[in-house]
This record gives sequence, structure tokens and C-alpha cells, in this order.
Amino acid sequence: MKRHACATVMCLILAATGVTAEGLNGDAASIIGLPDAPGDVVATIPAPGAGTYGLAWDGTHLWASDNTTYTIYELDPATGAVISSFAAPPGTYPNDLTWDGTHLWVAVNDGDTIYRVDTTGAVVTSFPSPGSGPDGLAWDGQYLWHSDFNTSTIYQLDPATGAVLSSFPATSPNGMAYDGTYLWYVDNSPPVFYRVDPATGAVITSFAAPSGNPRGLTFDGTYLWVSEPISGNIYQIDAGVPVELQTLTVD
Repeated sequence: MKRHACATVMCLILAATGVTAEGLNGDAASIIGLPDAPGDVVATIPAPGAGTYGLAWDGTHLWASDNTTYTIYELDPATGAVISSFAAPPGTYPNDLTWDGTHLWVAVNDGDTIYRVDTTGAVVTSFPSPGSGPDGLAWDGQYLWHSDFNTSTIYQLDPATGAVLSSFPATSPNGMAYDGTYLWYVDNSPPVFYRVDPATGAVITSFAAPSGNPRGLTFDGTYLWVSEPISGNIYQIDAGVPVELQTLTVD
């Protein structure tokens, strides 16, 4: 509502002053982007299965893990179309995913193990998860972050050994993401996104997630993506990242 109202006011001001793009005569007009509100659904695509509990972003495509088909899928983020797929590592219930620049990491609930795999599914390395309810994963460029829903804890892990480097409590953490500065996790009871300081776990901001059972989470540089198995959808979510000023130059 506010977004459309602001846009309307801007148009009325321009009309009242007689300023148009054609009349700027080469001057640069800075147009302020008016973002959606944090938590707004920007787009929706179908999930590849009924139990999509994990998401990762590789810079171009989404990856999704499904614990009913025990499969990891590469998806077109515009349509949800499956580009490729491979069997999840041994053990049922692959939960969240993350991408480290070259490989995927997969948290597998049955077996309480975290795997690093290539894009064909070949296991590169693995180690035990620190708790009995492995769920969310995020990569910060150096360390692996991992949430456990049984211990209600988020752990910073050494990716070479799985050793716990630090930890902090969290409320029923499911999927995780990293935005370059802060960690995100999604809770499903109630459905809420949390952005937290990785050094302390202090909540920076929070807002409602899609209703149902939000699970897998990833960040594409601008938007959050979250899977919700009850609806069978994957949602692109406004993360509250400010829209940069755009400059329009008219010759």
C-alpha cells in the first residue's frame, strides 16, 4: 500500500512541475527504487518434491534437497524447472544445503552427518554433525555454519574437520543463509525469519515467514529463498536489502 502511494505521489509531483524524462535535456534524474517490505513474496516457483527441506544458491541456479525422493535437484530460479539431479548421500532425510563456491554441503538427518559433495553427487568429505538434529547450513566464505533443531543451537564449524569453533542458542532453527555480513535462519514455530550477528547470536531484525512449515533457506545476493513443503512451493522473499539509486540519463 505505502509503496504504491509513494509512487503515486512522485508521479503527481512530476506532473505538477511539468518535468518529464523527455524534458530533462541531458540532466541525470536519480530515481529512488521503492522496495517491497521485508518478508513480502516476490516470486513463487514449484518445489521439485513434497519434502523440499534444503536450498542453496550457486550464483546462477538454485539447488534443492528433497527428503521424500532422497534427491538433490538443480533448478531454474525463474521457473523451478529441473536442470539436473542426483541421489542424496546415504541415509534418508537430506535437510538443508549450502554452496561453498565449488561444492554443495548437505545435512543428513538419519545418520547425523554433514557431507560435502560435487555436483554429480560424489562425496568429497563428511563428518558427524555436532547434534542429533542436523538441519540448516550456511557458508560464510571460510567457515561452515550449522543449525540443529534438537539442541536449538547454531554452530560455527571447521569445514576440514567438523570441529565446533563457536556456538549460540537459537529458537527452533531450520534452514540457514549468509548475506555477506549476517546469518539468517528460519523458524517454523511460529514461521519467522531471523537475521543475527554471527559473533553473538544477537537478533538484528526479524519478520514473518510464509505460513506453514518454512524449511530450506538461501540468499542470492538480494533476496532470500525459502522452501515450504506443505504448499509445495519455493518462495523468493524480500530480505529488506535497500534498493540502490538508479540514474536515468536522457540525451
